Amino acid sequence: TTFIDDCQWDRSAEYVSAAGWTHNAASGRYECGISKSRWTKHKFGDGIYDFTFTPIAETEAGTCKCYVAFLSQSSQTDTYFDSINWYGATYYLEIIPGLNMLYVNYNTGTGATSSMQNIGSIVLPSTVGAVGTSSKFRLRINNNVLQVELNGVLAKSSLALPKGLSEGYFGVS
Repeated sequence: TTFIDDCQWDRSAEYVSAAGWTHNAASGRYECGISKSRWTKHKFGDGIYDFTFTPIAETEAGTCKCYVAFLSQSSQTDTYFDSINWYGATYYLEIIPGLNMLYVNYNTGTGATSSMQNIGSIVLPSTVGAVGTSSKFRLRINNNVLQVELNGVLAKSSLALPKGLSEGYFGVS
């Protein structure tokens, strides 16, 4: 299954979203306030996931982050996938503008007993763009191995995804 959304027109109906998401046709992007989840309605497995991250604001220096979930067993919008109240095993990336590091995490998704685990990091070929600057990411997932490109350049390292999730929802927060 292929899902492509270049954000040039509003395809919000194809997502499960918390309140607060809007489509900005002039800029060709979806925007949201602080930490609200948006998910694809369908599950995806091995393949290529392309997205652009453009931080548009931060409340304090260094506080702007983007979390990108993949192979998630849940698409909840009432809590965040780095929460102990999350249900459904989930891999998620932590993207921080100005850093050249991508953190890969896992939430066991067992509700009140959930635990978050850092399963590794990938050194990116350049730094993630600061506020107002776009960074284009490409995730390649094949046989539980994650490779990442930033702005068309492949990171030198890859990361094994040790929890065995083979398909799931793709989302951002």
